[in-house]
Amino acid sequence: MARPDKEQIVADLTERLKVAKSLLLTDFTGLNVEEISALRTQLREAEVEYTIVKNTLARLSVEQLGISQLLKHLQGPTAIALGLNDPIAPAKVITEFSKKKDKPTLKAYYLDGDVYEGSQIDDLAKLPGREVLLGQVVGTIAAPLTGFVTALQNLLQQLVVALNEIKKLKEQ
Repeated sequence: MARPDKEQIVADLTERLKVAKSLLLTDFTGLNVEEISALRTQLREAEVEYTIVKNTLARLSVEQLGISQLLKHLQGPTAIALGLNDPIAPAKVITEFSKKKDKPTLKAYYLDGDVYEGSQIDDLAKLPGREVLLGQVVGTIAAPLTGFVTALQNLLQQLVVALNEIKKLKEQ
C-alpha cells in the first residue's frame, strides 16, 4: 500500500476515534466471514462501527490521540468497535455475541480516558443502558417527593373526615 493511502487511512481512523464515545479492541481470530457479518449486523443495529485494522496504522492513530494505554493491546489480529451513541453498546453486544461463540476475544475497552481489561469489560457490559439509568435517577429523585405528596394527601383526607365528624356532631 502506498504511503499516501496509509496516511489517509490513519487520518480517517483518527477522526472516527475522536468522534466515538468509546472503543473496544477485540481479537477476531476464529470467526469466519459469516460470523463476522452476523456480529457486524448486531453492532450496526446498536449504532456501533466495527472495523478490522492493521496494528501499525491503529498505533499511529492512537498515538495521535494520546491514548498510549492502548498501544500494548494492539498486537495480533485486531478489530475496533466504536460506540457512536451509547458508550456501553460495544461491550454489551460483543459480550453477548461471545457468550454464544466464545469469540471474539476482548482485549481492552477505552471509555472516558480509562482503559478496562478482562472482567472489567464484563462488568461494564452488565450496566443498564443510558435511558434505564436516567429512569432510575429520576425515580430515585421522585420517590421522596411522591411519598411527601402522599403523606400530605392523607393528612388532608384525615382533616376532611374530622371536619365532617365535627359537622355531624354540631347538627345533632
